[in-house]
Amino acid sequence: MRVERLADRHQLGSFTCGAKALDDWLRGHALESQRRNLSRTFVSLDDGDRIVGYFALTMGGARREPLPPLAGEAYPLSRSARCCSTVSPLRMTTKLRDSAGAC
Repeated sequence: MRVERLADRHQLGSFTCGAKALDDWLRGHALESQRRNLSRTFVSLDDGDRIVGYFALTMGGARREPLPPLAGEAYPLSRSARCCSTVSPLRMTTKLRDSAGAC
């Protein structure tokens, strides 16, 4: 088994993790989100190059603004941007998940 960054060559059609919305996102949005630099998706492949799992990484930012005057006296904040990242849980194909006994 190996992990690769999602690419056009990967066959997404037969993968299902049992959650329709997540399967639909993988098939319909993951590659486009990568092309637009909104996320990175990685797939786990078995020895036959079949996708058996995936996870996605996203980046974002939030601008921190000063608190209102009363709260700001106790907790001053700067006006600097902060980065954050999100990692989706690993999604496994239902066949593999059921055989492993994972939830």
